Amino acid sequence: MVGVIWLQNPPYLRWALAALISVGALFVELRGEGTVEHPFATQPIAAGEPLDAANVEMRSVPSGLLDPVVADGYAKRPFAEGEPITSAGVSATALAEEPGWWKVEIRIPQGSVAGDEVQLVLIDTGLVVPGRIASAGDDDPLSPGTGSVAIPPEHAAAVASAVAAQRVVVLVSTD
Repeated sequence: MVGVIWLQNPPYLRWALAALISVGALFVELRGEGTVEHPFATQPIAAGEPLDAANVEMRSVPSGLLDPVVADGYAKRPFAEGEPITSAGVSATALAEEPGWWKVEIRIPQGSVAGDEVQLVLIDTGLVVPGRIASAGDDDPLSPGTGSVAIPPEHAAAVASAVAAQRVVVLVSTD
């Protein structure tokens, strides 16, 4: 039996398994992920501007990528065009200062955004003055720097004097 070539049966089982794996992989790739609608800024939005259909659009994003948020209210911080709207950046009330309030430029804590409630503690007198951050100096909420704080008119002179002497501490509410 020298020189006889024995032919084996084709590997049908391996071919079937390879085809099954290929079909399974194709199904996983084409089925897509679950998506949800999320609001995005369609144009630059300044802090205090209302969020509405003119400057916000809904886009599909993979579920779980961003926390759900209802873009109904006012921007607490600036949003760039194409940036997702986050719950930390939305306020139910307008951020406008009270009529007659004064703004003072002062160093504000990191992470502060327009609309945050603050208390200014004047070190020399111990006076505590309520206020609201009118604008954060930088679009980056994690950068330290100066911003403007709106304060009641009856405390404007005392706060301005304390700011000039660098004898004031800014406390930001965590609410």
